[in-house]
Amino acid sequence: MLEDSRALVLHDHGMPWYRLLLQKDIAFLGLQYFGFSYTWYFYVTWLPTWLQQSRGLAPGTAAVYSMIPLALGGLGSIVSGFLPLSVPRKWVAIGGFFASAILIAVIPNMPGVVLPMMLMGLASFCGDLTMPISWNTCVEIGKQYTATVSSTMNMLGNFAGFVAPVVFGIILQNTNNNWAMVMYTMSAAAVVSATCWFFLEPDAKR
Repeated sequence: MLEDSRALVLHDHGMPWYRLLLQKDIAFLGLQYFGFSYTWYFYVTWLPTWLQQSRGLAPGTAAVYSMIPLALGGLGSIVSGFLPLSVPRKWVAIGGFFASAILIAVIPNMPGVVLPMMLMGLASFCGDLTMPISWNTCVEIGKQYTATVSSTMNMLGNFAGFVAPVVFGIILQNTNNNWAMVMYTMSAAAVVSATCWFFLEPDAKR
């Protein structure tokens, strides 16, 4: 078992690590993770504010509801890890992101709190189905440079963590707190991520 893992990691690309980062696979992998993180950072930054301003909840109640997307997102990652190997990871990622995009896009038109939060939780679940797939694809693409590919993808995700909250604030400031516009950008980011997976092959033998 350990020898098999060692052989996978030490596979020779025949090129220096910095040229590996110029491959289109790395660009698509990083872009899809940026899109994933763009949406995810709404859950950990602006979601309580949305619940208070748009749905009229008290801060304590908003904090409780804010746990739903994170909890269901974690469940999505676990479910993805237990999927049979016969299930194509590429199509799980595409389906997960497109489902997330649709669910987020309809939330602004949903009344009340419970239904919108159920939809947001499902969107988080579908989006997080892609998490184990993304990290596994770092191994498939990177081989002996797995750490370099993984850190590059993670860096772009963290960059989204800087960009997204600022963009959300700018949108709200310039649209008189139009939260629908914020969520439409999240939906668009999920569509971009889904599109990237048409060019990635997480199940391919390299």
